[in-house]
Amino acid sequence: RCSRDWSSAVCSSDLFGALLDEAWKIKRGLTEYVTNDTIDEIYDRIKKAGALGGKILGAGGGGYFLAYIPAYKVRDALEQLKDYDIKQFNFTKQGSSVELHDNESNIL
Repeated sequence: RCSRDWSSAVCSSDLFGALLDEAWKIKRGLTEYVTNDTIDEIYDRIKKAGALGGKILGAGGGGYFLAYIPAYKVRDALEQLKDYDIKQFNFTKQGSSVELHDNESNIL
């Protein structure tokens, strides 16, 4: 059962992943210019590694590929995508904040 509260939907990984996956399928069907071979390869690899869904962010030949991966599958997904520059993040209920990290990934 799903709440109308967005934070509840985000916390339900199956629902959030399914929504990302469905939106990606719809977007891909709009025009051939939405994706390319590299993006399709990334999407296929993350899905095989356990991602529930993903989408591209940005415009015009640059940007990011966002994937929702359950915590227990992150290690497999990172191995599948080790050739790419991966930035991990987590959802929180507190909203956005800024963290500054040194070269060893210690929070300053």
